[in-house]
Amino acid sequence: MFVNLCLIKVYNQVMKKEYITIPNIVTSLRLLGALIILFLKPFSLSFFIIYFIAGFTDCIDGFLARKLNSVSEFGSKLDSVCDLTFYSALAIKIMPRLLELLPNYIWYFVLVVVIIRVIIYSFGALKHKQLVSNHTYLNKTTNVLIYFLPLVISFNCLEPYAWILLGVSMVAAIEEFVKVIFQKDLNC
Repeated sequence: MFVNLCLIKVYNQVMKKEYITIPNIVTSLRLLGALIILFLKPFSLSFFIIYFIAGFTDCIDGFLARKLNSVSEFGSKLDSVCDLTFYSALAIKIMPRLLELLPNYIWYFVLVVVIIRVIIYSFGALKHKQLVSNHTYLNKTTNVLIYFLPLVISFNCLEPYAWILLGVSMVAAIEEFVKVIFQKDLNC
């Protein structure tokens, strides 16, 4: 009985704050897709089906939020968490193949980009007391390039593609770092 009352109270608070919206549900499907991907064989048909469905949610959640006038800070943070989870699941599943195919010097550049990202998020957290993730065009372009990485692995152009991805990612990281340093508020 007590548990039911607690659940009802939590449900009412969530509904009151309007966390449950169509765009947030669509975004949450990406989280579900990421979790399912962890249990699938990489590069299998089922992997690609779930992968593309989850990726499609990333394309339409922001569009839906704007069209349905339900853009929110919570939705933006949920999107960032689901993106991180989705790309982490992707990395877990395809990293063994990437390690096999890509030369070491590319991994050094990957490490540099990752270190810059850690610095950006750390600085943003210290300055704004919360996770700061800018949805810039360069960050979106980086996400699109990462999104197609499992397909590119199947072709014989992985190394040039990796260089393009790293170049865009590096410029995006520098752009975001500059924004985090100079932005006064989080509405960027």
